[in-house]
Amino acid sequence: MADDWYWNVGSRSWVISQVRSVQSVGHLRPRILITLSVRAPLDHVTTEIQCVRARLISQDELLGQSLIIGETARGSASAFDLEFPTTHRLIHHVTEKLGQTDAVPLELSLYGQIRVTWTPGPDMQTMVGEPSSGEPTEMHLVEGNHRMQVSIPRSDWYSKVIAPIGATDFLHVEIRIPKGTIGDAWRATATLLNQAERAYTIGDDAAVFNHLRGAFDSLPGAKQNIFDSLPEPKKSEIDSLVKALSQYLHAGRHVNVIVAGDKGFPVDHQDAGLAINLMKVLLSYVSQAIGAV
Repeated sequence: MADDWYWNVGSRSWVISQVRSVQSVGHLRPRILITLSVRAPLDHVTTEIQCVRARLISQDELLGQSLIIGETARGSASAFDLEFPTTHRLIHHVTEKLGQTDAVPLELSLYGQIRVTWTPGPDMQTMVGEPSSGEPTEMHLVEGNHRMQVSIPRSDWYSKVIAPIGATDFLHVEIRIPKGTIGDAWRATATLLNQAERAYTIGDDAAVFNHLRGAFDSLPGAKQNIFDSLPEPKKSEIDSLVKALSQYLHAGRHVNVIVAGDKGFPVDHQDAGLAINLMKVLLSYVSQAIGAV
């Protein structure tokens, strides 16, 4: 993310920028924060960013928009944050479309107005149409001509964007975890569920199944006695449902371990997303149905 990006108007660059970091904040209305540093290409250039609109795009989807107003690029770098209001669904869409790629591709597209003041040295060759020495001159960043490609490692996408806002998917359920030692088993289950979400984000789909199977095993009373406190026939029906999900998780394997006659199946990203969502719904029900509070 530290590559220089040049804001060119005419034959010269008037700003050099870098993306320093990408992170997120907010649970109900998430925002992606991009820290951008700017500096002038030469000591005798000062560029005022009057009003520039920034658009954050991933795989042709607009994740959000922001404005840069009143910042100045001089010889030494200065940094500021761009805030892009977005949605859980858009963030989930980016993760879902990654496939087996190692990084998350983002594009930062800028357009708007800047004002340049410079004093070229006596040995510098100037071009027709460039600002006159010492005279503030307004210039326009044409839409579509200033696109910065940003590549974020998948592990960073999870830890800095997904995890802080709980946006691995957009299915929100309540899982109640009791305090004290009685909640230890539930906290172990929650830890494994978080590990499954991380594996999903970084593209290790078979590991999602492994972590979720471990989450099953960590539940109080696992595996045969989870619902002993429920009356019949409800207990038998829920047991059957849980058994089916457990078998589904057990059958999911890495493609390289599937051999002739094996009853397992090679899992993909869609399978992993289904498994996580089913597990969340189940855990929400279990935590309330058996009085885990």
